[in-house]
Amino acid sequence: MLNGVQGIRACLGLYLGHSDWLEVDPATIKRFESLPDADFGEQADAFGSDVIPSRVALGLVVHLVQQVYVLENASNVAHHAVQCIELLSLPTIGSAVRVGATVKGLRPIGERWEVQLACVMECDATSEPVLRADVLLRFKPRPESSGSNLRLVRSCLL
Repeated sequence: MLNGVQGIRACLGLYLGHSDWLEVDPATIKRFESLPDADFGEQADAFGSDVIPSRVALGLVVHLVQQVYVLENASNVAHHAVQCIELLSLPTIGSAVRVGATVKGLRPIGERWEVQLACVMECDATSEPVLRADVLLRFKPRPESSGSNLRLVRSCLL
């Protein structure tokens, strides 16, 4: 458990754990295809039809990292951005993926704070990570806590 902004700062580099495994089947991909402006045809032609589209893999990072952390005593928590994306390989359809996260940074942005989580996606079909990306969370400490009781806690056991 990380207490307060200073506590989060003191735990830079701490591995928070990983999400559950999620099998990426055609139904999962179909849910992403239903999003506006989602055209996965070009990637399927370039890489083969048996791989998970890169936009789906990236969307799964944001979805799965939410299983790794709990941010307490904060309001207006939002996933602000995903940056430093490194797509190492594309998992195949039917494989399972999970995301691990490490506290990489913390900085003030006006009245808000930004936590940077270094995320790594693993695939059960490969021995090496398939994706690396930094997920940025922005939040505002609750007025009654003034940041002193802000906690980022592990939501899963290692």
